Amino acid sequence: MRKRFLHKSANGRGGFTIVEISLVLTIATILIIAGIFAYKKILPSVQASSEFKKVNAVISGIERSKNTNGGLYIAATDSINNIPTLKNELGGDQGISDVKNWQYECTEGDDVTLKVTTDKINSDTVANLVAEKVNKNLKPWTAAVTADNQIELTLSPVDCRTP
Repeated sequence: MRKRFLHKSANGRGGFTIVEISLVLTIATILIIAGIFAYKKILPSVQASSEFKKVNAVISGIERSKNTNGGLYIAATDSINNIPTLKNELGGDQGISDVKNWQYECTEGDDVTLKVTTDKINSDTVANLVAEKVNKNLKPWTAAVTADNQIELTLSPVDCRTP
């Protein structure tokens, strides 16, 4: 004899019991909460990877522009958007769309510090993850998070000349 899963109520109609409904709702709630926690844990590392790719592209562009500037870094203090040689190395207007407001600073001279400052990053967790990745993977460049959640990339000592 088969056991019924739908129980008959007093009026003869079948349905689920309160215990069965409560059990399903409890399991669904647990799964939803677990999904939210997993999302919150994974999201910062995904965002950090995206920001790190931008940092890596900018640093690569700066190094390529050094090669086209006689082995010297470009002396300038402006946004990346306004430094033609660097802008071209990063792919022009389309290539710099995500980093065009980043600030580049390298005063003309020998043994100076080259500094690039990113836009504000929305999460201090993401900013710190990016800085850790830079410090681990892009030596001799160093990165620090500012009070405004920007990342300050530095390279020192370098020689900078106007192209």
